[in-house]
Amino acid sequence: MSLNRRLPRSGPLFISTLVLLPFALPQPAAYAAAPNSPGVGQNSAPSVPGNLSTGPAGPCSGGLIGRSDVTLLATMHDPDGGLVTARFAYWPTGGPESVRNVSATSGSTALTVLSGSELVHGVTYHWRVRATDSGGLSSAWSETCSFTLDRTLPDEDVTITSVQYPDYNPGGAVSTVPAGTPGQFTISADGDTEVVGFYYGIDNDQPSRYVAADVPGGSATVTLTPVRSGPGILHVRTFDGVNRSGEVDDDYRWFATAPAGPHGSRGEVNADGTTDIIGRTLGGHLCLHLGDGAGGFLDGNKCSLMIDYWRNGLLHLVRPGDWDGDGWNDLVAVQADGDLVYFAGRGTGSFEASATEVPSGWDPDGIPVPTTNWDGYDLVVAPGDWDGDGAPDLITRDAVGEVVVHRGNGFGGWADPPTTISLGTGIWDDFDTVLAPGDLDGDGHLDLLARKPAGELVLLSGAATGTPAAGVQIGTGWDTYRLLFAPGDFDGDDSPDVMGVDAAGNLLVFYGDPTAPGYFGNPGGTTIDTGWNAFDKAF
Repeated sequence: MSLNRRLPRSGPLFISTLVLLPFALPQPAAYAAAPNSPGVGQNSAPSVPGNLSTGPAGPCSGGLIGRSDVTLLATMHDPDGGLVTARFAYWPTGGPESVRNVSATSGSTALTVLSGSELVHGVTYHWRVRATDSGGLSSAWSETCSFTLDRTLPDEDVTITSVQYPDYNPGGAVSTVPAGTPGQFTISADGDTEVVGFYYGIDNDQPSRYVAADVPGGSATVTLTPVRSGPGILHVRTFDGVNRSGEVDDDYRWFATAPAGPHGSRGEVNADGTTDIIGRTLGGHLCLHLGDGAGGFLDGNKCSLMIDYWRNGLLHLVRPGDWDGDGWNDLVAVQADGDLVYFAGRGTGSFEASATEVPSGWDPDGIPVPTTNWDGYDLVVAPGDWDGDGAPDLITRDAVGEVVVHRGNGFGGWADPPTTISLGTGIWDDFDTVLAPGDLDGDGHLDLLARKPAGELVLLSGAATGTPAAGVQIGTGWDTYRLLFAPGDFDGDDSPDVMGVDAAGNLLVFYGDPTAPGYFGNPGGTTIDTGWNAFDKAF
């Protein structure tokens, strides 16, 4: 580069040349490295978003979405890191484009939710997304995804057949097997090719379990265990791959015969000879898990049946065995008002919905007087027949620490005369939990297990006198279980077992063994299920 400079006229005229060499100037703030750049240097544009999917349909390449909101998802990536803006553009076929801007961290998934109310049935929508960083640089647009709205519900009508539990609606035959026996139920869509599967539930259960049809419009066979005698019902919703039917087909009903004999142990609920488990949900519902007699559950790791509802107001809930003498195991409970009641067992997996008062006596008119003030007990234990008279009993601890045996008569009330037996005062003050597993040490007498708050487990061996022996510590670390209960012989080896639920919700079983040190063959326990944080009580 040269500059010509005019010199004074009085002298000779010279032309001079000035050469400017390149040099670095301070970079203006406007051109500084972008804030999300890892260092000084040129800002890089974000990458094209990847992993595109449309929820709940899934693929980017198209699919049907039913009666739900629609979620658009994509993974963002910027070589410089930091925050980027995901610009989602979507439009109906032939219609105008709408835009949603969403902030996301590089490496994360950005999403935006389209309300189902703003989308039109039968219309195909398309969408794409690009990323823009804080320096204003943008990626190219992603590929274009699509989805179609299907709001049509399938017809709910199905045909159901079962050899073991035939249809009783037209006055058909009763079941060919007693309640508590598994049976096969075939559900058919009768050629309706829109139907690809079925959601089903038995008795009080809503149709929440799913099975696919063998072909569209075809059928599926499921194995279910009706757990109560008398009438039963199968609820079914059809599924077209997108939507469930709006109505439930509940036309199929059966009549299950009663099992041949009474419960063999107080751990049974459905009279199949095995010990079952009941869990109470946080909402107060009683969920029955049918045992398989070999240390597992008949229906896998799921609730076999919701057998009762709204029982979260009960202060204590125990399984004494056959409390009323009809051959079926019952539930005994303390209500919020302190009344002692029982729910009579139906013999095949459920209990009467209405409670029966446990009478303490009769007034002059022959009306039973309820047993009251049981809200004063902080422990209620059901040990079985503690006093050896053939009837189940209950043991309680009151506010001052007195431990008392209440002698049942086997007919829903108290022994005559209704005297109680005090085992002592203060003898259980060190325990926060007392269990009644049965004869754990194998000496022929019912035992008790007690846990101290610090986790020591103590065996209180039973005796012919009805007064347990002084406690012997048989374990430590049992404070890790937020629920601890003794259901009976769960694995079928004729020795009582103990179960615990840890803080993570794992269900563990400790197999009783009268010959093993500590009386358990697996001192560390065996995990047989998960998700038991859903229960606030198990027994």
